[in-house]
Amino acid sequence: MVIVMTETITEFIDSIITIIDRVFIRSDRWQLWLTGLQNTLQITFFALLLGIVIGFFIAVIRVTHDSVRRPHILLWIPNKIV
Repeated sequence: MVIVMTETITEFIDSIITIIDRVFIRSDRWQLWLTGLQNTLQITFFALLLGIVIGFFIAVIRVTHDSVRRPHILLWIPNKIV
């Protein structure tokens, strides 16, 4: 028993294309998607910068603390926290 669904598959694909055309293109909702993508990329960029800055300061604190014989209290406390 072989079920051939070529007609229903093409109708299904046509209905999906029609829905996408009606919802995203004719209603101008694609602009909302682009705005959301832009916001996501901006948040990602600033989170990346913040992570780099925090990582840099942690690395400086660790390296400075380890290279000094008697570390200053301002280096000892952050090194214990980190």
